Amino acid sequence: MAMTSSVGSSLDDDPFAWLEEVDSPQARAWVEARNVETKAALCDAQFERDRSTLLDILNAPDRIPWIVQRGKFVYNFWQDAQNPKGLWRRTTLADYRAPTPNWEVVLDIDALAKAEGEDWVWRGYISLPPAHRHGLVQLSRGGADAMVIREFDLDNKRFVGGGFFLPEAKGGAAWVDENILLVATALGGEPCQTTSGYARTVRRWQRGTPFEAAPIVFECERTEMVAWGWREHNPKHPRTCFVRRPDFFRSAFYVEDGKGAQQQVGIPDDAHFYTERNWLILNLRSD
Repeated sequence: MAMTSSVGSSLDDDPFAWLEEVDSPQARAWVEARNVETKAALCDAQFERDRSTLLDILNAPDRIPWIVQRGKFVYNFWQDAQNPKGLWRRTTLADYRAPTPNWEVVLDIDALAKAEGEDWVWRGYISLPPAHRHGLVQLSRGGADAMVIREFDLDNKRFVGGGFFLPEAKGGAAWVDENILLVATALGGEPCQTTSGYARTVRRWQRGTPFEAAPIVFECERTEMVAWGWREHNPKHPRTCFVRRPDFFRSAFYVEDGKGAQQQVGIPDDAHFYTERNWLILNLRSD
């Protein structure tokens, strides 16, 4: 993330701006030199024993498979020695309670990476309730912040040909309905990016139309950190929400009214918050 001081300096006079080019030979050499220093200071024999013990725990075949319920299935992302990139899989809740659940593989990331010649890393899945058939698979190359987003059909367990697709960029997307996404992405060059390299705008993208033509429905200042939006799909309390973050620790929360205008909610800008049905829950960070 690019950092600027509060006294008006910019990347032009930042002596470490070259580190922004994370794949450059100079940046990689600098990182490797720091790695050597770190290993020399910390990675003794006890460290290696602890590392080996922790890896055995994390890779234990009898560890609890954490689940997320979507419709009639529960889903789990599983990594082990045979599947280092991971298996996205599902079963029923009743079968999950059995000593040995019968898992159905939905997407094999190791096989996908091999077939497409990419170093894919799983970054999650966003499905559309209540049916949860339509979804957005998020993948990054080598674990980078930037993601590729591809529409996925959960019923047929395959990517949707001609479906929603967003090329590699920092940002994300959320379902409004099965034909509309809210997309907060750094795609589009400098006007669509904050100085931190994240999304400055949120677009409402209709299926079958060019992404470049999608109207901007929310934005933050270029000097702020990020903007994004999402849809709450609770059947009794549906609403569209937006957030802009001036910096890492502060945020402003907006709710869209029936006419498409965003109304800011009057809460402390440093509070953590989330919504649950018709409730807004705050975790205050200052008096």
